[in-house]
Amino acid sequence: MKSIPWRLYGGFIGMTGILPGVAFGLAIYAGYKQSGLAMVAGTILGALLMVFTVFWYRSAMRLRDPTFTFADASTHHEATFELSIPADEAFALCVAAVQVMPGFFSTRTSTETRRIEGTTGGGSAGYFSFASGGETIQIVVGSRGRVASYVRIESRPSDLFLVLDFGKNRQNIRVIVARLNEQIARRFDDQRLAKERAEMDRALTDAKLAKLQAQIEPHFLYNTLANAQLLTRSDPKRADEMLGNLIVYLRNALPHSAEIEASPNAGSFSTLGREIERSRAYLEILKIRMGTRLNVEIDVPVALAHVSFLPMMVQTLVENAIKHGLEPKLGGGTVLICAASTKNALTLSVADNGVGPKGGTSGTGLGLKNMRERLKLTYGEAASLSLSLNVPSGMVATITIPLMT
Repeated sequence: MKSIPWRLYGGFIGMTGILPGVAFGLAIYAGYKQSGLAMVAGTILGALLMVFTVFWYRSAMRLRDPTFTFADASTHHEATFELSIPADEAFALCVAAVQVMPGFFSTRTSTETRRIEGTTGGGSAGYFSFASGGETIQIVVGSRGRVASYVRIESRPSDLFLVLDFGKNRQNIRVIVARLNEQIARRFDDQRLAKERAEMDRALTDAKLAKLQAQIEPHFLYNTLANAQLLTRSDPKRADEMLGNLIVYLRNALPHSAEIEASPNAGSFSTLGREIERSRAYLEILKIRMGTRLNVEIDVPVALAHVSFLPMMVQTLVENAIKHGLEPKLGGGTVLICAASTKNALTLSVADNGVGPKGGTSGTGLGLKNMRERLKLTYGEAASLSLSLNVPSGMVATITIPLMT
């Protein structure tokens, strides 16, 4: 903490030493008709008074605080410290800190210059002076780059005429620093709780996903094997094709299920290439069952295969397109999967030309609701899932996420 004690010593010496000594000496000088000895005696008495007052002041202050030094009695105290947070956030914390500081009245707050000015309560209870009382406090926040900042706090009396501080300015600095530390601690606590809550929500969502996979994949596996068994008798070639697609599907699905079971956070991401191959194998198996009623088109650039992507997202949209769009349609239709990227985002769409929606395009089903929750937990507001009408019929489901490689 930086102090500027010369203001103290100037006023202190003048008030308790030189002025009383000179005044006493002049009185004796006038009374005894130019007595030089009296003048010296008056000055000596004034100096003794000054020394006595100095030691009395130090003793009185050390009764209140054993660590007191004369530098702490300065009428101008200043503290500067560094923070590992951006300047705008540091300024917001300073504003919150002075709002809970007892007796502080803000006179001017500037967000542009990141400056706070204010005063404490009036009166001269903390000073031995002729001043009107109260302290002026100034807080300035500056930047040390993108993620660091500094805070400078100054406290001094509103008047500086013959002022002797009894620790008020030092106490003001300490109170502000204490309140600021409370705000910083609360900020980090809030961030920690938010992070823990997000991790718990993500773990819960991943657990739901694992449970969903555990429920869907055995049924899908059983139905596929049963159909393959029947085809081995009537059409061995198609049976072999179905089992080949099942192997591709399981190769892309089962490893990820194991990762989720071992560690939900570790299994939070797949790749777009893996998810496309998984959905392609799933559709090829369905094509054997649905025959000419199902057509599949996939337009995903190879360059996007390595992009991180949430598991089961593509397959869920494909299943919805089949279940709600093409299966109810007498002649079936086409499922189109396409992806494209811009500089900062990836867009994936699953479209069908089926019967279209019966209840609008809001997409309030449980599967879509879970997908939106997973997107929000993973990407925040930067990701979205939207539904729109396809032309001339059917639906288009579109996922947009920020690019993560």
